[in-house]
Amino acid sequence: MKKYEYWRIARLAESLEKAKVPKSIIAKIMKGGDDVKKGTPPEKKADWLREAMHHMNKLLDKKTAQAVREGCACCLSGWRSKRVKEISKEYTTLADRVKAANEGRKVFGNNIVLRKDGSIRVNFFPEKLPQYRCV
Repeated sequence: MKKYEYWRIARLAESLEKAKVPKSIIAKIMKGGDDVKKGTPPEKKADWLREAMHHMNKLLDKKTAQAVREGCACCLSGWRSKRVKEISKEYTTLADRVKAANEGRKVFGNNIVLRKDGSIRVNFFPEKLPQYRCV
């Protein structure tokens, strides 16, 4: 596997391989990723990642693209996952679980919303910003 200096791009490459995306498609999605370095300005990093997501949307089916994104997610493993499991055992209803998670905002973000359709939206953003979209 090709080495990428910027960890988010390296993680994307690993997730694409893990999802068994053909190497020719990985090359199209990852094009230019090796030019993004640790010291690259944040706007340039975001531009590259946004473009990579556009390529993924064009080149991968929805299920595979979602699996790749989830493979890059920071909140689906580690201590956040452990805390979710603890909440799940302690509280029986989804509404109670969402309420408990909202009480621990430093763990889950700035708020968790249970939508009418039953899905859950988690908002992560630094303090003093109206919103923040994770790459």
